[in-house]
Amino acid sequence: MLIEDRYKRLVLLRRYIRVLALVATVFVPLRTAWHLLPTVLTGAPVAGLTMGIAGLGLALPLLQAYAFGFGKPHRERQWAVKIYSLTVFLLLSEVAISFYQYHMMWPKQDLYPALLVRQYPRGVYGLTPAALRLAAQVFEAVLDVVGIVALVALVLTTKEYILEKRSQKREGEAKKE
Repeated sequence: MLIEDRYKRLVLLRRYIRVLALVATVFVPLRTAWHLLPTVLTGAPVAGLTMGIAGLGLALPLLQAYAFGFGKPHRERQWAVKIYSLTVFLLLSEVAISFYQYHMMWPKQDLYPALLVRQYPRGVYGLTPAALRLAAQVFEAVLDVVGIVALVALVLTTKEYILEKRSQKREGEAKKE
């Protein structure tokens, strides 16, 4: 019974990893597009960590597919799962640093919703400037919160998966002796 529960737990953790990785895969391009907004609208240089985050985000699905054996059961490469977990943690760190710099260190008039209002003073798509600012702020907040929460959950889930696989391996070795 205990062994069956362990395998069910591994399947459940693998499913959580797959869903959270999908959320992260959607989050990174959306976040990159959002942070390229000043470059597109005004020709300003690309913000510091934007391209690093984009590069890691693009590599993440490929690394996940390799680490988990391209979806085939019992084909995981434990060392690659550990590197995948470390890569997700690195991506989370870069996103958190970028989030802190953007929201805490930049002047409020330089934030992207204010930039949109300056660029479109009469509004756009039937939105008034105030509604445009609010819509941009809500989009930005939801994007950041969902992305950071998904990355934190992905780091913790992959850690649990690694620990569960390690304990199964140790128990198997103990039974052999």
